Amino acid sequence: LVFVGVEGMILRAATLDPASGLDYVIVLGAHVRSTGPSRALALRLDAALDYAADNPDTIFIVSGGQGSNEPCTEADAMKTYLETHGLSSDRILTEDQSTNTVENLRFSRKLIPQEVQKVGIVTSNFHVYRSLRLAKQQGFLDPVGISADSGVYFLPNNVLRECFGIVKDRLY
Repeated sequence: LVFVGVEGMILRAATLDPASGLDYVIVLGAHVRSTGPSRALALRLDAALDYAADNPDTIFIVSGGQGSNEPCTEADAMKTYLETHGLSSDRILTEDQSTNTVENLRFSRKLIPQEVQKVGIVTSNFHVYRSLRLAKQQGFLDPVGISADSGVYFLPNNVLRECFGIVKDRLY
């Protein structure tokens, strides 16, 4: 029953339509290869570009440090991708020190004026629910999920893994 309940919350959060007109949107990082963003990261960036096209005043924070197996910080790769696909550099802020989702949100929060409480978070569809819960723990009063596709093939594994992550978060 716990599993079914958590999976239901994950899937519900993944299908909600994002609010328009957000002042700031955080794009959570994912793996970067020597050839550029991984497929998961490219899908997140494409979702950010779709949002940007409909919301020309939104500022995007690309968030992610550099893992030991990455050629550059996730934030740098993300910024390059967004600029290459037409997003103006004056609409992009970088947070390049984080190593996990909690740090992505904590460090990105410092780049946003304190009075701004409604912030979008772009992440993979299976990760939206958990990211919103973590965002509230990091001081965002009204975070909004912006879901990026993750591909049907990997979804069962990702949703199962995410369920265990949510249970772990609740226990600790």
